[in-house]
Amino acid sequence: MYDGYRALLDHADQLENEDPVSKGTFFHTSAESARRPEVLRHHERLDRFAVPDRLLLTEGGAPDNDEGNAWRVVPPFGPFPRELSDSYPFTATVPDRPDRAGQVAAADGVRALVKANPDTVFTLAVNEWPADALERVPDRVTVESLAAIHDDEAD
Repeated sequence: MYDGYRALLDHADQLENEDPVSKGTFFHTSAESARRPEVLRHHERLDRFAVPDRLLLTEGGAPDNDEGNAWRVVPPFGPFPRELSDSYPFTATVPDRPDRAGQVAAADGVRALVKANPDTVFTLAVNEWPADALERVPDRVTVESLAAIHDDEAD
């Protein structure tokens, strides 16, 4: 059955056309979850969001002085406004330790958001992402350790 699911994901574009936009809970259970239509659809729609001049994209909590300038980054989805945290599909059950495929998919989401907003200054604060995920993040994005961001707040 798992092989059949993987074959289905090889045709994600066709599945996207047939898959309803809203449904029940999204469970991120394997590397293949990063190729699901919900993830691809989110990446395609990132250009619809209004973004501030400076935007912090973070896997962790927002800084106390956030003022709406920090979005969540959740593998495999990538970036989204914190206000959508309780909306489908961002209510997904995801592992505490994301896999490489999820981080690569999240990096693709970051790339899509950055491409859609050429005048915005982006900072990406993440835990340890693999090199192939970080290589997908555009050069104009400042990448920082999530721990460093939170250490700065403590000072």
